[in-house]
Amino acid sequence: MMMTNMAQTIVNALDERLEQIVGNVRAKIRQQHRQQQQQQQQQQPEQQQQQQHVLHIQRVVDTKTEGRTDGLTG
Repeated sequence: MMMTNMAQTIVNALDERLEQIVGNVRAKIRQQHRQQQQQQQQQQPEQQQQQQHVLHIQRVVDTKTEGRTDGLTG
């Protein structure tokens, strides 16, 4: 009977510790997810600005080469 109580105490302690570990892991995952979202929000305007710049350059090149068939710009 004494062994059963000791075993149950150990199981309970391990169960509590496991719950703590799982909680810590979940908290870490939430933290990393928030960081990723923040990084994406910061990068998004920069990427849009770069994309607009590239589109502007393409329009300028298209305008300068319009009607030319030799493939040269100018």
